[in-house]
Amino acid sequence: MSNSPVVAADAPKPAIAPDQAKPAMPQQNQENKSEATPAQQK
Repeated sequence: MSNSPVVAADAPKPAIAPDQAKPAMPQQNQENKSEATPAQQK
């Protein structure tokens, strides 16, 4: 029973993290594209 909740919590945790990080990364990149482009090139 301990493994059931552990796997369920472990699965949604990493799944939500990449899901939230994916849309959050491109959104911030698009908004900071102008600032990120010159900043990264420098």
